[in-house]
Amino acid sequence: MERSVSLRPANRQDIDRMFQWRNDPDIYQWFRNQDEPLDWHDHVDWFQSRPDDRTDLIIEYPSTPAGVVSLAADGDVGIYIGEKHLWGKGIASEALEKALQGRYGEFSAEIHVDNTASQKLFEKQGFERVGQEDDWIQYRYERRRWEMENEHGFMQGDGSLHVEHNK
Repeated sequence: MERSVSLRPANRQDIDRMFQWRNDPDIYQWFRNQDEPLDWHDHVDWFQSRPDDRTDLIIEYPSTPAGVVSLAADGDVGIYIGEKHLWGKGIASEALEKALQGRYGEFSAEIHVDNTASQKLFEKQGFERVGQEDDWIQYRYERRRWEMENEHGFMQGDGSLHVEHNK
């Protein structure tokens, strides 16, 4: 069921909203590297110094910012819905699916043992538990190029991708 979720790159206009979300204890309690509110200047420094090979996408629902999904070059994936009134509506599931669409490689996530909602979210997308370090469960998901092609169509003899749309 389509829920009108879209993704767009985070930009400077999102910095205030992301700061608010990242300072909400109901959200940052699930972050591995944050256990207290952020200082504004540290947040701005983080935003401006993010690696070029990291992608932070704003989740919009239906056209209003609702959260963030992040993809790092090493395959690390993170996601949160910052607007708490939207929790439990399947928005994160659709956003994660869209963020991974068209990408292949090995992806990973670390999820706190008490964060059952995120565990279910990642498992629904095909991530498998591969270990645990203290209170953090490691998840992995490998998506091969041919699986991605089979999911969206098939390669033709000339190397172009033929996509079939099912309605």
